[in-house]
Amino acid sequence: MSLCCLHIPIAHNFHHLTVGMPAETATAIMSLLLGGILERFPRLKVCFAHGGGSFPYTVGRIQHGFLVRPDLCAQVGNLHAT
Repeated sequence: MSLCCLHIPIAHNFHHLTVGMPAETATAIMSLLLGGILERFPRLKVCFAHGGGSFPYTVGRIQHGFLVRPDLCAQVGNLHAT
């Protein structure tokens, strides 16, 4: 074990809980959005654990990337930056 900045003992593999799981949830959301799943199944209802992970905090960055890098979004299909 090591001590974090608050002098609380933490396990060496603690990062997958604090960083990995929220990042994986955000990746799953992006896969649904960019994979066209919601367009193919418009009545599909989804629920993501942990408040959507880190997605709510990175949605601005995602939107900015979508607007300024259309070359990276070209594979998406019928999605267009608006």
